[in-house]
Order: sequence, then structure tokens, then C-alpha cells
Amino acid sequence: MNKVNTVNIPLLIFVKGNGSQGKTSLSHALSIVYDNENINIVYGDIIAHLAIQTGNYPNLIMEQHNNIPHIGFFIQREDVDIELITNLFIKHIEKVFLDTTKVVIIDGCALNCCIDTLVEQYNDIGNVFVITMVKGVAFLDGKEFPSDVVYVDKSERKLEVEKYLKVAKNIQHHIKCEIRDKILKNSYQYFDDLGQIKVNSNSPIKVECLKLPDIKGKRILDVGCNRGYISFKMRKDGASVVGIDINLDDLKKASGIKNSIYDVDDVTFYHTDIFDFNDHCSFDIIVAASVFHYFREDQPRFFEKAYALLKDGGLLILEVGIPSGDESEIIQYKRHPDEVPCYFPKFKALCDMAKNFKLSYDGDSVNQKGDNIPRKVLHFIKV
Repeated sequence: MNKVNTVNIPLLIFVKGNGSQGKTSLSHALSIVYDNENINIVYGDIIAHLAIQTGNYPNLIMEQHNNIPHIGFFIQREDVDIELITNLFIKHIEKVFLDTTKVVIIDGCALNCCIDTLVEQYNDIGNVFVITMVKGVAFLDGKEFPSDVVYVDKSERKLEVEKYLKVAKNIQHHIKCEIRDKILKNSYQYFDDLGQIKVNSNSPIKVECLKLPDIKGKRILDVGCNRGYISFKMRKDGASVVGIDINLDDLKKASGIKNSIYDVDDVTFYHTDIFDFNDHCSFDIIVAASVFHYFREDQPRFFEKAYALLKDGGLLILEVGIPSGDESEIIQYKRHPDEVPCYFPKFKALCDMAKNFKLSYDGDSVNQKGDNIPRKVLHFIKV
């Protein structure tokens, strides 16, 4: 892998409907509920502005409602090039994504021409939700979210954000539950705090076994972060965390959990392996849990790379399977999920690789389901 790419999957909420249905009021209410500086509301009516910029629609009349440009029935005009306008809007949305890290709310009747394309293009992990407004009532995933708003016709419409706040909160809760269920399905890591049923890794106990020191204010690299369970736990304890993994699907889901469920800052995910990751001498701690055996013949290189990434006196925490025996030997062992055997060095062989580190802790970890090699946690200090 030659490139290091940041992985960020924002929550996308489309609010659509024909004419005056309460779309704008609900969009503003949602932005208040999510209460995040990294939120962006995009009015679907921007399509009209983009169309005007093409020079193809010089006679387009823009109406004004509450100082918000509105296109009315622009899309129904016979001379509208739907494909052109859709492509313009998608390019505009892509630019918004570059400027937004968490939540994008897209509002406007003009979305009706391109909503299917946008959903297909950006619904990576079930992070896209389409709300349809009908006379002040929101519909999402076949569920009705009624408001206290008395529907009025277009000529009398006005922003009624306060009356939609309860609706927005109910929608936010629904979205969090839906994303949780989609993202955590078949998850290797066990998110106990989200009500997940444990299937594979006993993640909460594994974190306890890591014996993390006081990490408040520390910068930590989580190697093989998977869907981010350990990264999020460390962030909650005050660390600034970078998570890396070679599995893009898991990273997308980790980003989805970050933006749509936990709503945390200072956790960044990168699609890369450790050998292509260059941020030398910048980490206080490196955590590598349940990943070292996958490096196989590159295990000595891992220690060299970790040494380069750590600050002076930095701490490397390994959670790894170690076969019994005193020999400086590496056992190749193929477990049920492995396509090829993984490498499990015995204790002496592991310490030989870590010749530039000082061992400061040696303790037990939780044993892995389907793995006959006992797990250990080792702390190495860069010297």
C-alpha cells in the first residue's frame, strides 16, 4: 500500500418533499439537535444557483422565503437537463464533504431529481437517511414522526424550528439505533456500551488487560484498530487517537460510529498499514492488540517502525499470543479465520526482536475464542 488515506464517513440526512412541507424548519431543528460545529446544511435549492451559473437558464426566476432562495417548480420545466444539474449538485456535495467531518443535512424539493443517485453513491455503511416531509409530518424508514406544527399553505409558511425540536430528537435517536445495528452486525469487536451481544472478541476485558497508564493528553496510535473500540475507549480517557487498519470496510464503520453514534473529536482513522505510515517521533504510546501475528515475517520490521514512530521514552503495548517454551522459536499456526498461517513467536524470540526496547510489564490477556495459544500483554519502553 503506497498511499495513506484518511477515512471519514459523515452522517447524511436528506430532507425532501414537494413544496412547502416543513423541510427547512426540520433541517434547522436537526442542526440544533446535533449541535456540532462540523455540521453543514445544504439547501437542495442550490441546484438552481448552479443551473444559473451554467448560463443555460437565464430566465429562471428565484423566489425568496425568509431570505432563502427557493426554486419552486424549476425541475418540472421542460428545458431542464436533469443529468447535467444532477452532476453539478453531486460535485457541490463532494466539496461539502471535504469541509465537513461529521454531519451533512441536505434540504430541498430539488432533491427529487437526484436523490436516488446520491443515496446509491454515498450510502457506504447505512449512513444515509432520507426523510420525506408531508404537510409537516416527517416519515423515515416507514415510521411516522409527527410534529406540533399546524400545516399551512405555501403563501403563509414560516420557519418554526422550535416546534420541530422534539421531532428532530426522536429522529436522531432512531438514526443512532439504526446505524448501531447496521455497523455492529458481524463485528469482531464487542461494543458492550452500545448493547451489542458478544460474538468474538471480549473487547472490554481486553482493554482492562492492556493496563494502560494515565493517557490524558497523550497521543496514541492504535494499530489494527478494526472498528475502533479501543480507539474510542482511549479517547474517552482523554487521549488523542490515530487508528490505522488495512481493512477499509472496518474503517468506514469505525468512522460511522465516530460521527453518528459517539460524536467524538480527536479520533482520526487512516487506511494504511504501519509500514507506510509516516509520523515519526510523534506518539507517546502505540497499542497493537490482536494484530502482531498478522505481520508474519515482517515482525522484526514492526519493532523498527514502532521505534521510529514513538517519542523518546515512548511506550509500546503489545497484546499477542505467545506459545509456551524457552526456545527462540516462531510457531506458524493457522487458525479458523486465517487463509495462511500466522506467526506466533515464543517469549525469547519476541524479546530478541525488541532489542531496542526495555520490557516493563508482562501480564495475561483474555484468551481468544477459537485460538489455542494463550494471550499476553507486554509493555516495551523505547530506550
